Amino acid sequence: MELIDWRELYAANRAVIDGHRTPSTPTWPRAARHDGPRGGMTRTGGPERLVEVDAPGRPPVRVHVPPGTDRETARPLVVALHGCTQTAATFAAGALLDREADEHGFVVAYPEQTREHNPQGCWNWFTGEHHARTGGEPRFIADAARAVAGGGADWTIDPGRIFVVGMSAGGAMA
Repeated sequence: MELIDWRELYAANRAVIDGHRTPSTPTWPRAARHDGPRGGMTRTGGPERLVEVDAPGRPPVRVHVPPGTDRETARPLVVALHGCTQTAATFAAGALLDREADEHGFVVAYPEQTREHNPQGCWNWFTGEHHARTGGEPRFIADAARAVAGGGADWTIDPGRIFVVGMSAGGAMA
């Protein structure tokens, strides 16, 4: 296991929080663009993509696709849920899942909680309406996974290898 210098990780996280990028900071797009029907994919250049989910008031899901991925090889999908006060971008910068995805060949999807759904940006795992997979946020997360697993122009997901992970409130929701 590779050791990580916490100072480098902190600097990358701070850069994302402050709105600055460093060479090691993910190049997430600032605003979503949509070029097709809902459920479609927008290419953002590089390994990051945006996938629309048919969920009013929810931003597109940020997706990291490892370089060299093609439609012929079905890849595992990891759905990564951020913690309170985080965004998909800050979680991606801190969790380093994109680097692991590049090394091990899986796709990562980062659904994002909005401040409209929780003022702190937390997943609402603690309320009853979000305890069933057929409603509330679990349904949104499942719909996000289905949208990404539906494939993109250059990836295919193995439906038997879809995993959900999370940090803090995202871990509780997972």
